[in-house]
Amino acid sequence: QEEQQNPSVSSSTNQAQTAIPPTIILERSPSTVTRTTNHQQ
Repeated sequence: QEEQQNPSVSSSTNQAQTAIPPTIILERSPSTVTRTTNHQQ
């Protein structure tokens, strides 16, 4: 049973990691937009 649970955990981890990048991008987006605005100004 433990072996069967391991794949499930891996799948859950993959989904968790997939959900994390968008959050990081959102956090970086404001900084990138601010820098882009500074360059334009």
